[in-house]
Amino acid sequence: MVHQKWGRSSAASGLTLMLFSFLAFWLVSQTLSSALGTVPGAPLDGTDPVGIQDYALDDAHGGNGDGWADPGETISLTVTLANRGEEPVDHVQATIDTASPYVTFTHATLVAYGDFAGGEIRSAPTPFSFLIDEGMPRGRDISFTLTISATGSGPWSDALAVPVGWWRTHLPLVWRDYFQERIPNDEHYPLSWALPLIEAPQAWALSTGDPAVIIAIVDTGVDLDHPDLEGKLWVNVGEIPDNGVDDDGNGFVDDVHGYDFWYDDPVPDDDNGHGTQVAGVAAAATDNVIGVASLGWSSTLMPLKTQGSNGWGTTNELVEAIIYAVDNGAKVINMSVGQELTLCPDVLQEAIDYADSHGVLVVAAVGNQDLDPNKDYYPAACDHVVGVAATTAGDASIGLDHGPYVDVSAPGHGIYSTWRGGGYDYNSGASLAAPLVSGLAALLYAHYPQYGDQEVAWAILGHAKDLGFPGKDDYYGWGRINAYRAVDQGATSMPDYALGREGNRELDSAGLNYFVTIAP
Repeated sequence: MVHQKWGRSSAASGLTLMLFSFLAFWLVSQTLSSALGTVPGAPLDGTDPVGIQDYALDDAHGGNGDGWADPGETISLTVTLANRGEEPVDHVQATIDTASPYVTFTHATLVAYGDFAGGEIRSAPTPFSFLIDEGMPRGRDISFTLTISATGSGPWSDALAVPVGWWRTHLPLVWRDYFQERIPNDEHYPLSWALPLIEAPQAWALSTGDPAVIIAIVDTGVDLDHPDLEGKLWVNVGEIPDNGVDDDGNGFVDDVHGYDFWYDDPVPDDDNGHGTQVAGVAAAATDNVIGVASLGWSSTLMPLKTQGSNGWGTTNELVEAIIYAVDNGAKVINMSVGQELTLCPDVLQEAIDYADSHGVLVVAAVGNQDLDPNKDYYPAACDHVVGVAATTAGDASIGLDHGPYVDVSAPGHGIYSTWRGGGYDYNSGASLAAPLVSGLAALLYAHYPQYGDQEVAWAILGHAKDLGFPGKDDYYGWGRINAYRAVDQGATSMPDYALGREGNRELDSAGLNYFVTIAP
């Protein structure tokens, strides 16, 4: 039997982003064109010897000098050619062209290479130059055709301007350069290295979410008075505060901002600090000058306290919180809690299935320590849960706990977020990676209101940056999240998500302890 974790077909791939430094190295060291199928040092077609060795883009004189080709800039492109044959060439000409209506050439032909000895590498005396139109649509590639011709002694002496090679290549244009980023004004945003890494500013240019999209934080509670969180809390409009009556008839008295299932009261305040940090990563108030920014931006937080002051809780509280979240309108449930077990407890899986049947996405952190290799980390390993591992600023895995239940990864090392008592602090672990995924899920629900949890999960997994072994692996899942590509492209196809293992679900959940994990 198979375990229905979130996944995707290995044949599916995310859209490749071509950074200039990577592309230039690729041209020099591997291949000039996948269609051409040649390598440096070999004639382009087995006879003619001249071809591209390298090229360099310059926007310092006609643009902002950031090394990228942006709309409205005048670009210079210097091409370096190599005579890969043994015979000299007397004349070399290179011409560039494109069918794109968004490019205007001011210099499109390079001539006067002069005597070009066999084996010589020489840069053009004058670079190509062109203007990129201000109206360049977001996400539009420009395909350039470069034609090289040469005459010379030996086998080329009778030919005039004989083309010795042509191919299509792309300039180092990256999608983020086609539109404006949205940068929040929060005081501590510069400390949030993870947000630029996952291209959150580019995603925010498309969507900053919607207050109607609610993220339930199933954790140690939330600091209800924190200045960066108090204005983001869910309000149960059907409940009158402090009147001792279940006004809306949902089975809970005075649950204005959520519920405390650990102490069984309507005040889900945080007496540990963990839940406050998680909530800040997911949806702290953003662009409000003070504090930190969050990926979820406009999304709403529903605090559901399931753990005590020591971070411990039981499966019963998790189950109650999941059902409450679904019944009261949450679209995303974040659980940065868990424990190593042999199987997913039956009652917990039933609650998660209930969320799935209502189109609610459940996100859970994997553990930070692999204490028992014969056990998996639950609820991350339950069916219909997006299991999240943590990565560093260099995209290295930091979690020792791993397995087929890791679906995706997100930054989780040295994360600066809200802390109980109205403050802020750094911490690390998968607990802080999971709410980034939850914040991204909230943006997707806002941007694609027709989506259910399957489409949202596929948009996240399908556009992650592949890390580790190609395809899905036990440390990174499908890769590290990319917020921009997920929001921009959405669920480009539906997943075949029958992956991993299926448990028999025979455990009795009563008394099973789940604990909060934060890596030191």
